[in-house]
Amino acid sequence: MAYGTIKADQITHAGAGGSDVDTAVSLIANKEGTAVTSTGESGTTKFLRADGDGTCSWQVPPDTNTQLTLIDEDDMASNDATKPPSQQSVKAYVDTKAPTANPTFTGTVNAAALTLSGNLTVGGTTTTVSSTTIEVADKNLELGKVSSPDDTTADAGGITLKGASDKEIKWSNTTDAWTTSEHFHVPDNKKLLIGGAYGSNGSHDLEIYHNGTKNLIESDAGTNTEIWSDTFFVKSVTGGGEAILKGSLNGSVEAYYDNVKKFETTATGVTVTGTVTDSIGDVRTLGNNVTAGTPTLAATDAGKYVYANGNVTIPASTFAQGQMVTIINYSGSSISIIGTAITLYNTADAATGNRTLASRGMATILFHSSSEAYISGAGLT
Repeated sequence: MAYGTIKADQITHAGAGGSDVDTAVSLIANKEGTAVTSTGESGTTKFLRADGDGTCSWQVPPDTNTQLTLIDEDDMASNDATKPPSQQSVKAYVDTKAPTANPTFTGTVNAAALTLSGNLTVGGTTTTVSSTTIEVADKNLELGKVSSPDDTTADAGGITLKGASDKEIKWSNTTDAWTTSEHFHVPDNKKLLIGGAYGSNGSHDLEIYHNGTKNLIESDAGTNTEIWSDTFFVKSVTGGGEAILKGSLNGSVEAYYDNVKKFETTATGVTVTGTVTDSIGDVRTLGNNVTAGTPTLAATDAGKYVYANGNVTIPASTFAQGQMVTIINYSGSSISIIGTAITLYNTADAATGNRTLASRGMATILFHSSSEAYISGAGLT
């Protein structure tokens, strides 16, 4: 056996029958990757493949080519089922599709779930969100944020809730106010709070609410509550809207009972239909206190006549300035009118002291103060 380099014009190779001769040129004609005609195998040209178990087997090429052909296309435009792309073309294509600092997408981008760690800017004309629930951690939403916002750009801005008809809360530049297309419902014990911060009594300047049993309008202590209107008309909810109270500028104020006017202001005073009553009774009828024995006058006797048949005592510090009491003696004999710690002047002679009232006599006492009074009448001595 020889080692080293062999130089020869022809090398004879003995085949199975001993007659095959291959030249040196023919021996090197089959380059790496080309198919080699098998020995002892019938059929078409085959190539020798090393299998995974350490053996070799003859395989039929996938096509008439004797080796795979690479496709070198940076845009991967071809769609060949048997030719793989080159490493260079794969890298060039992936580089164009890899995320960049400012990627630009055209067409529709679909994602089952999308998480953004940075800011999101959405352009276009309409942004459609089909979520059932939208959760926003920010507690302030800005609407109408343009480069130069003003009241004109804010006009008609707000919120629209779609329904059988649009339910809207929008700001109007014309009225300079928020406008709603629907009612506002404030539940019991929830208040409409108007004015500044809490006042001295722990409430706002003005509060309007329903406490479950009645309607209340409350103002802060020291704050005047005024109703400004040229006319007003208060009607009943039930009873067919009967009149209760009404008034007008430079006109009358009228009060009604069961839809019948009972009180009306006029240019010269007031007009009353029916009786006028105070704590004593009808002001056109003198109240009375019919008593027997020796009564002591009380504050409730002011403005009345006391019908007595026994001595009458006037206590001190009981009546105020301007109050009057009339005493009638209905007995058959004289009675005494006795002042207790009070100066009682007789208008007939300016005398002071207790007075005597004859049978069927009548005397009227006018109080100048709680300790001073004047008395006059028929049968008085």
